[in-house]
Amino acid sequence: MHTLVFSFILLGFFESVIKPAATYFVKRKIVYWTPLVLSYLDDLLPSVFNFKDSVDLDKLVRDKFSELTGEDWSKVNIDYFWQIYDPRITLSKLTNVED
Repeated sequence: MHTLVFSFILLGFFESVIKPAATYFVKRKIVYWTPLVLSYLDDLLPSVFNFKDSVDLDKLVRDKFSELTGEDWSKVNIDYFWQIYDPRITLSKLTNVED
């Protein structure tokens, strides 16, 4: 019984303290490195849309974050990056260029 109570307390601590703290630090790294990742992507656009799909683009971004930070970003949640930079908006801008 004590083990079950301790498990629930530990789970609550993880969900309320550890998980938000980890998310905060990942978001800080994303915000810090996003300008360099975007600069890298700008050099590849619009040609990247001709030969890459969304999975390839995600891997490209993860590889660039890994290269810049020296850490493995293959399993890091980078949804916050995609909120900052949405290639659908970029593609829309590229295809709707007015003279």
